[in-house]
Amino acid sequence: ILAIANNFLAKTGVYDDLPYHLGTIKYLQKIPNGEGLQATSKQKAILYQIGILPETTDYEIVSTSFVEPLSFIQLRQDGSVYMFQSVLFPKLQNSGTRYKLKSYDDIKNSLDEAVLIELRGNAELLTDMPTNLINSININNIEIAYLIETNNSTIYQPIYKLTGEATLNNSQDKYFATLYLQAISK
Repeated sequence: ILAIANNFLAKTGVYDDLPYHLGTIKYLQKIPNGEGLQATSKQKAILYQIGILPETTDYEIVSTSFVEPLSFIQLRQDGSVYMFQSVLFPKLQNSGTRYKLKSYDDIKNSLDEAVLIELRGNAELLTDMPTNLINSININNIEIAYLIETNNSTIYQPIYKLTGEATLNNSQDKYFATLYLQAISK
């Protein structure tokens, strides 16, 4: 899968002058009874999504206006390209400064500071809905990532990307929620 993605990028020439590496592979399937895609196991996947990262980062870059990776390739099971999206970043440099990250207990104690960036139902994006209509969010995945607030930002903040299931007041339906939480410990 990674070799196919690398070959595609080499043929397009998009990254000829920008060093990059491929991130993790996410396995995707159609949302049952809805539109869009959701994470699944390798066996159930209809698409493989490979993140494209600037060479100096090892983590996904998340935008407050777009939850999915900013740069990625989606491949079908037969290896053909389904979708390609790319945001080109200038050559990035690590500052060299090491920051202490929040521990698991710090994360649990600061969940009220998390910022909702996506709430999605079967076929609808509900991010603009008032948050007081949310009954609960059960976090089932935490990943380290970088937050980019605009496409021309030069500073990327380390964050925890939190994903899970949400329930709304007066509804039994489950919704997919993505939030972010600052990762640097105070």
